[in-house]
Amino acid sequence: MSKSYFRRNISRRMKQNILIISLLLMSTKPTIAQTADPYLWLEDIHGKPSMDWVNQHNAVTTDLLMKQPEYGKIYDQCLEIMNSTDKIAHPDIQGDYIYNFWKDKNHERGIWRRALKQSYVSGSPQWETLIDIDQLSKTEGINWSFQSAEGLFPAYSRFLMHLSQGGGDANVIREYDPAKKAFIEEGFSLPESKGYVNYLDDNTLLVARDFGEGTLTTSGYPRQVRLWKRGTDVKDALLIHQGDSTDVMVRPQVCHTP
Repeated sequence: MSKSYFRRNISRRMKQNILIISLLLMSTKPTIAQTADPYLWLEDIHGKPSMDWVNQHNAVTTDLLMKQPEYGKIYDQCLEIMNSTDKIAHPDIQGDYIYNFWKDKNHERGIWRRALKQSYVSGSPQWETLIDIDQLSKTEGINWSFQSAEGLFPAYSRFLMHLSQGGGDANVIREYDPAKKAFIEEGFSLPESKGYVNYLDDNTLLVARDFGEGTLTTSGYPRQVRLWKRGTDVKDALLIHQGDSTDVMVRPQVCHTP
């Protein structure tokens, strides 16, 4: 077989394969478009059918893993690492304090705490607990998870707490006073939604949330950023930026460095 014949034969076969693939795609595309998603009900992540489905599949996986001879040793090693007090308390520098979110065997949901900079640098920080998430969950009867805390520059006398119900992407926003170790009753507050919030100044927030129909991307995240003034209804917040519905998300960010 000559090289030229071989090249022509391969080229012809490739063209035939491409044609077949193209026809297959053309024939299957309408079928895909017309087929309803049989798992669309899983979008209701807290619904009983969804949780039953998850628990059923988790049980299969757990049963399989626990039957492995290595399971017990790996489990004990992982638990020891997670509960170790030698873990690095990763610093979040805000004002004169180092803030840190910490979990161990005594704080399964974790505590949000702080220490003065000089105390942290000393190697033996004197931590002050601000919010005990386990206690908060017990008091309010809600399965809270800590997401993040956004401080008010430059004094950091207030924080926007991002708390998740059940550990999902969506969060509830509540304003917090670290000096009083309490949420501010008349402070900024937002119901559960996927999104992000930042202080612009004492009385102004940049908000990316679910503002209703047409305000989320096809990924389910915010596509709008609005300017929200303290004491006003968030529905009346001024729209300052809107992304495309096909974007993954739009989120605000405030930078105070020169």
